[in-house]
Amino acid sequence: MNLSLLPHIFAALVTASFNFLLGIGVLHTAILLPYFTPNNNVTREKSFVLSDRERTWLLSAPALVLPISAALSGITMDNFGRLNALRLAAVPYAVSWIITATSQSFAALLVGKCLSSSSYGWFVNGASVYIAEISPPNVRGMLLHIKVAFMGSGTLTALAIGSKLHWRTAAWINLGLTPIPVILSAFLHESPLWLVTKGRSLEARTALHAFHKHKTFNIDRCDAIEMKLSAIQELHERQNFTALKMWEKMKFFLDPNGYKRVLMVAGLRFFQDFSGTSFIFGNIVQFLMDFGTTYDSYQIGVYIGIAKLITSVCMIWVMKKLSRRILMMISCAGMSACMLTLGIYAGYSIEDRTNYQLIPLLATSLYSIVAITGMFVVPYMISAEAYPTQVRGVGQSIYSIFGCITEFSSIQCYYLLQNIVHASYPFYYISLICLLGCVYIYVFVIETHRKTFAEIESHFSNDLSKPASFKGGRQELNCKGNDVPLL
Repeated sequence: MNLSLLPHIFAALVTASFNFLLGIGVLHTAILLPYFTPNNNVTREKSFVLSDRERTWLLSAPALVLPISAALSGITMDNFGRLNALRLAAVPYAVSWIITATSQSFAALLVGKCLSSSSYGWFVNGASVYIAEISPPNVRGMLLHIKVAFMGSGTLTALAIGSKLHWRTAAWINLGLTPIPVILSAFLHESPLWLVTKGRSLEARTALHAFHKHKTFNIDRCDAIEMKLSAIQELHERQNFTALKMWEKMKFFLDPNGYKRVLMVAGLRFFQDFSGTSFIFGNIVQFLMDFGTTYDSYQIGVYIGIAKLITSVCMIWVMKKLSRRILMMISCAGMSACMLTLGIYAGYSIEDRTNYQLIPLLATSLYSIVAITGMFVVPYMISAEAYPTQVRGVGQSIYSIFGCITEFSSIQCYYLLQNIVHASYPFYYISLICLLGCVYIYVFVIETHRKTFAEIESHFSNDLSKPASFKGGRQELNCKGNDVPLL
């Protein structure tokens, strides 16, 4: 291992641990809903009941809350720092578990779910932006993917707890886990890029020394740090956002340099949610039960969670080798094949499916794995890399706000199709969406793998006619002979 990367890895691990909380929160709905759904695997909840419509709202309503929280997270990140945004998000998250654990009605469950969901955008956006800004370009993809591994371990933990304990007990355990990443974040330095935008050069210099304390330079260490700080300041001055107010900064997104980025990541989010991840991952236990399997769906969910976690860990290395676009296109093709298999299975009229029940289980498991390799995670990375430092938080918020709309719409469309057409058609529809996603990625999405922020800026500013490639060679800012890993 390159020892010079240890501070970056530690910072990435701590900020990514907030996504462990996210994984727990998302999957708690999956372990809760079977208690309110007629089935033979789980004892029905006796304290109160939920209708079909109320169960659907528990899955989709949080998406209506996320636009507000996403907007607030972006403003908070850009004005008060990436780490402070993450810490602040833990407050409503903790309160949500108290409400959920003591709930005696659908309304209380919905309030608890909406409160916890309001933190998700902060956790994802804050961790993505912070890790992107403190990571060297050659390992940025690897470090960004660490948060996916934490999210996978969170979902696995939630399923493991839910398979043995009541959903109320699980909520209390979730509350106890919340302070851990907040405490660990106290040992981190804020992003040097963000500190420079606030004119806090002394703190930025201190942070740079901390992040590069194990790195060997060809010149004097202090001189090398000063050169890196100058490179960050030069990029900041070129972007020239310093003196602008918030509403003036928003004009950036109305300029071709800005709205092309918005449209690119919005399209990615559309295909990310409509490819099925928004309702399958958040409701995996009930999704498996709907196929009439005689296996314990909680245990199957745990096995799928283990497979996703192992895949996430392996992808940390793969992210360094393969490009973002290749990973997403492979992922879309694999997801399409899995959905097509589920559609064919649902389309055949078989009275006794006992001998064939491994087909949907294997197809769902493979779908989960290939989604983790690309479409479920890479769009978050590209969104974190595509915007200038001063509006990166707002850019992430726009991505999340649009995602709220697509997530809510995709869940509602899936259940609407389930009720009005043959059971196989929703899967054919998702399979087609995944194939169209491959085309969209190939034509419209830029490659950010191993690109510095300066190169990404150069692409959007100077070569907007070729979205799938970059013009020119690698840019060096002020540090010839020494890499500028933070750019």
